Amino acid sequence: TKTGHDGPIWSVRLSSDGRRVVSGSTDNTARIYHTGTGEEKLVLSHNDSVWSVAWCNHDKEVCTASRDRLVRVFDASDGEHVRTLSGHTADIRSMMWTEHGNMLASGSTDKTIRIWKMEDG
Repeated sequence: TKTGHDGPIWSVRLSSDGRRVVSGSTDNTARIYHTGTGEEKLVLSHNDSVWSVAWCNHDKEVCTASRDRLVRVFDASDGEHVRTLSGHTADIRSMMWTEHGNMLASGSTDKTIRIWKMEDG
């Protein structure tokens, strides 16, 4: 059992090796935990609820999608903000990274799906 969020959790994803888990919450954060120890490793911040999370770039990065209409990309080792993807006009509720590629798909309540090529944002 992992604790730490101050609000409901909307999204959870395990890393490909199963050693880390990332969760997104209405407390405006995504949090990365070590699955073996339960230790909270990183807290990643947004300006509003985090609806969706994804491991990206072979688990080197974490992508977060939010009610603030942004996808944020963070370095999974130190939590450094890498880039922000903007373009949706409403909440981003889901997203998925291509396992063998460099693309991220995001879906929004603005009724659009956006495909992001990660090398150019």
